[in-house]
Amino acid sequence: MSSGLEIKTVGVIGLGSFGQFVISLLPAAVKVLANDPNQDLQITGVERADLKSVCGSDVLILAIPLSAYPQVLKVIAGVVGQETLVVDTCSVKTLPQEFFNKYLPNHRNILLLHPLFGPQSAADSTIGHQLIVTRSEGQRAKQVLNYCTDTLGLVTHRMNAEQHDRAMARIHALTYFVARGLGEMGLGEELFMTPSYRMITDLVRLDGSHSKELFQTIEQGNPFAKEVRKKLIKHLTQIDEKLKD
Repeated sequence: MSSGLEIKTVGVIGLGSFGQFVISLLPAAVKVLANDPNQDLQITGVERADLKSVCGSDVLILAIPLSAYPQVLKVIAGVVGQETLVVDTCSVKTLPQEFFNKYLPNHRNILLLHPLFGPQSAADSTIGHQLIVTRSEGQRAKQVLNYCTDTLGLVTHRMNAEQHDRAMARIHALTYFVARGLGEMGLGEELFMTPSYRMITDLVRLDGSHSKELFQTIEQGNPFAKEVRKKLIKHLTQIDEKLKD
């Protein structure tokens, strides 16, 4: 993360699987401070600190459930400095943007992202994976994005929060809604595994690795997801009715 303001410290709030994954992607030279009252993990090279200390970092990354945003942002607003870049990594973007506008309305350094990858899909490499940017303000945001493209090899796309959530309602929410339904059926290994069936079971296994909070964020935190789910159920019902003729 070179050029412009030097980034020496990175704070991470949330040490779930994605928070730990984000830490693994940071430059070795930066000092990492982390805070998560629900996790007692000891991670090599990571210093556990109180919230105020973590918020004093040059870059502050939120790796928390959507449900925690109001409470965490309210606390952050009282201690974070204007020069600290606050980074959102939530899988939905409309609600986080609303929360940022409410709790950090005048903050000068903000970066709202959705990494279309995670510890499972990018376990071997981040090169070629996609990163959606819905808001970028400040010099440090440019530095972080440059690091994402030049060092991590990510492909970035820019759009607004509504465009993102409308697209993700079909790409993300619909995919994992189907996977969750198939998983509830007990879909798994069979005697004969065709390529298409294996693709489905792979998706079910990937969904099974996600937390309950992530699934709820994708399905309930996206204001356009419910409509897409209802359309799918409608069309499946129509197909089923036709098969009864």
